[in-house]
Amino acid sequence: SDLGPVQATGAPFDCSARALGNANGAGLVQALDFVHLNTVGDVATTAQQFIGIAPPAPSNDDCSTPTVIGALPFTDQPNTAGATTAPTDPTTCFVSDTKSVWYSYTPSSDGTIQVDTTGSSYAPEVGIFTGGCDSVTSVECHSYYSSSQFRLPVSAGVPYLFEVTDCSYCDGGNGGLLQFTVTAVVPPP
Repeated sequence: SDLGPVQATGAPFDCSARALGNANGAGLVQALDFVHLNTVGDVATTAQQFIGIAPPAPSNDDCSTPTVIGALPFTDQPNTAGATTAPTDPTTCFVSDTKSVWYSYTPSSDGTIQVDTTGSSYAPEVGIFTGGCDSVTSVECHSYYSSSQFRLPVSAGVPYLFEVTDCSYCDGGNGGLLQFTVTAVVPPP
C-alpha cells in the first residue's frame, strides 16, 4: 500500500560492531535488514514503522519448483532469508523448521551420495523424501546437531526430494546463506 510521502527523521543509527555486539564488538553483528521511517501525510507524523526487508524467495522455495541436481558434484549457495514455509511442507526433523528450499535428484545408477551443508550461516536441517510433493515418503532426516555432512544410499531411477529448512529452535529460524553440496561417494577399490 502507498504510505504517501515519507521522510527520514531521527538521529543517525550507530552500526558499529561495538553498538551491535557485546563490549568487544562480537556477537550480534549481521547485515541490517530494516529501515526506520517516520511517516507523514495521511498517517500520524509520530508513528514509527520498522519495515522488514527480506530478499525475494529463492526460485526453489516450493516443492513443485525444486532445483534439479544434474551431474555430481553439485553446489548451490542460495540466500534462504526470503524463503517461506508452505502449509503443505512436510516436517523435516523438527516441527519448528522454517524457510524451506527444495532440490531433486534422480541418480542414473545405484550408489552413495554425500550431502554437505558445511559453511552455511544458519542451522540447516535436511529431509530426504521419495514420491511426489502431495504424497512424500520420508527416507531420512538429517539434523544439524548430528553433523553438517551425511551419506545416503541411492537407487537408480528413483527421484529423491531434498527439503532444506532452518531449525528455528536452534537459531531463530531466519534463514541465511546456505551452502548445499552433493557429491558421489566413490567406493573403495
